[in-house]
Amino acid sequence: MLKKMIPLAGLLAAFSAQATDITVAVPEPESVSLVLVGLGLIGWIVIRRK
Repeated sequence: MLKKMIPLAGLLAAFSAQATDITVAVPEPESVSLVLVGLGLIGWIVIRRK
């Protein structure tokens, strides 16, 4: 009976460790500026075509 409980306890411990270790991706300022420049370029092209 004890051998059956040990893997279950390990599974629960692994699940609780993964549930609390949530990392949020914070974009780099360079990537944000590239996105804004790209959107501005697309907007400029759309306005120019009209």
